Amino acid sequence: MKTAKLTHRLEKEGIKILKINNEMAPLTIEGHNENYFEVDAKLLMDPDELPPAEGLFTFVVKDDVAVLDLEMLPEMRQSIWSSRVPKIHLKMPMQIILEVETEDMPTYISGLSAGVDVETENGPLIISNCEGRLEIESENAPIKLRNIAGKIKIEMENASLSAEALQGDSLDIESENGPVKIRSASFGKVRIESENGAIYYETLPLEDGDFEIESENGNIHLVLPVDFDFEMDAEIENGKLSNSIDSQWSQDEEKIHLWRGEKNVKIRLKTENGMIRLSPDGHINLDYLRQKLEGLKESINSAQSLQDKETVQKHLHNVVDYVNKLLGHINEEKVKNTVKTATDKLTNLVAMQDFAQAKDKLILSVEDFGREVSQSMGSFWEKVRGKMGHEFNRSRIKEHLSQLSGIGEKINKGIQDGMRKIKGFEDMGEDEHERMLDFSRIKILEMLESGKITTEEAERLLKAIGKE
Repeated sequence: MKTAKLTHRLEKEGIKILKINNEMAPLTIEGHNENYFEVDAKLLMDPDELPPAEGLFTFVVKDDVAVLDLEMLPEMRQSIWSSRVPKIHLKMPMQIILEVETEDMPTYISGLSAGVDVETENGPLIISNCEGRLEIESENAPIKLRNIAGKIKIEMENASLSAEALQGDSLDIESENGPVKIRSASFGKVRIESENGAIYYETLPLEDGDFEIESENGNIHLVLPVDFDFEMDAEIENGKLSNSIDSQWSQDEEKIHLWRGEKNVKIRLKTENGMIRLSPDGHINLDYLRQKLEGLKESINSAQSLQDKETVQKHLHNVVDYVNKLLGHINEEKVKNTVKTATDKLTNLVAMQDFAQAKDKLILSVEDFGREVSQSMGSFWEKVRGKMGHEFNRSRIKEHLSQLSGIGEKINKGIQDGMRKIKGFEDMGEDEHERMLDFSRIKILEMLESGKITTEEAERLLKAIGKE
């Protein structure tokens, strides 16, 4: 199969929204500071059969909205099963709002600052380094996000979501069956709802906030910084709450109530048949510290006047205050002394240096400080990670504990009764029985991995079929 290459450039002004309908090929969209659109395409077709760019890329402008249609050509359909992959790369002005719609084509978006709206059925979606409102609808396509700043809303059916370094005013996610995993997030308002998927959410330090996370049949794992103040209500019908966070607690028939410090962040967690896990992680604090150090480096790099030097000192004081706050959670003198020595050294260097002459040296010193503090504190938190605090078991059935002794036999009887209804089960030989039980074991483990059952439920089911 031959490959046809084509570049098409459009000079258009006054456009505020670009709408793309793509069924042609995997699409990469990159924002830039220029005021033109440029399409680079590599298509699996004979170059002699390649139509003019105007016919291949239908670009229609009405008022301030542009529409780009990328349709699958009949000449390209024979290349669907080729080992080579066609590609389209679009450069567009970063300040224009982007709307993309596709059924099966992968989409990669980066470098935009005005907002992104994507609808996909089966085409994987990757978005990175964007600012502004983000809205996504996905039926079955996996979603991956990194370094996004803005209000985010996502609706999924069977899709999975993996995200890192997100921030904004609010995060709103609805999912039916897919897992949700979010690391290093910073949102004042969080709402995540899932029917059957597991949820993992990791937040950076916040002054205040409101979290609502719910999964009917999946597990919930919430990871907080070590100095995080909160007030939490957790509801579990059948499952347990495992808490490793240093906090106070109480419980009644309806909820488990936990709190710490000034209770600035309100958290509500709910699951019917899953497990809730609460964990502290000092590495989140180190991620937050790195953000503060980046701000310090930027202020040093741009410092020229006396007022700029005062700005540098302000950033430095914020860094030092936060480091000292973290040291209050560390009980190893060796780590404390190492960090204090590094902090004093950096403070003295900033006070003594002439920024106009020694910017590069100061920036290197900030980077050295960051590495030393991260290594010292990181090794300490690695050692204390995962220590158990409290564990709460909940069940809708008050007599749950008294019934546990006979539950294995009941489950076993239910499974065996169900298997006997399978045509030919009674006539199976020993090998066939064993294969059937192995299949049941695999399905139980899949349910555990997807968060549909808890570890304890999986253990009881495996014991019931003799496949622990």
